Amino acid sequence: MEEKKTLTINDITPENFTEIIFSIFQGKTNTDLIMLAGFQSGVYGYNDLMKYLNDGIIPNYHTFATWKKNGFIVKKGQKAAFKADIWKYTEKKGTMTQEDADKLNAVMCGPNGEKLYKAGDETTNSRYIKKLSFFFGPDQVEKIA
Repeated sequence: MEEKKTLTINDITPENFTEIIFSIFQGKTNTDLIMLAGFQSGVYGYNDLMKYLNDGIIPNYHTFATWKKNGFIVKKGQKAAFKADIWKYTEKKGTMTQEDADKLNAVMCGPNGEKLYKAGDETTNSRYIKKLSFFFGPDQVEKIA
């Protein structure tokens, strides 16, 4: 049986880094998704990969909202350097149906057996969705005066 070799940073070369990128960044986290999209678009390269793997430094590309939050504005007419589907947390408020209340009451009740839920109670459904986001680089923004 052949022993599986463990990949180390020393194994990564400018010639094989594209292949290795696809094995490292499987799209599980937003960082994975952003790094992979940056490499696919040609914005990130070998040196960016090495900085990230050695020092945890993520290249300085952010969404419009993140730049704005940090006191910058995207210059007029700039197109995104790249785009990526990233995970976004969202909440949706609604009201409970009688069917939902019955299901919850079947598994949970108050200390004296009273029903805890009824139709019309306010609910919040939270989840993560994939959202297309556009990323801009430091040369595409300017400090807000």
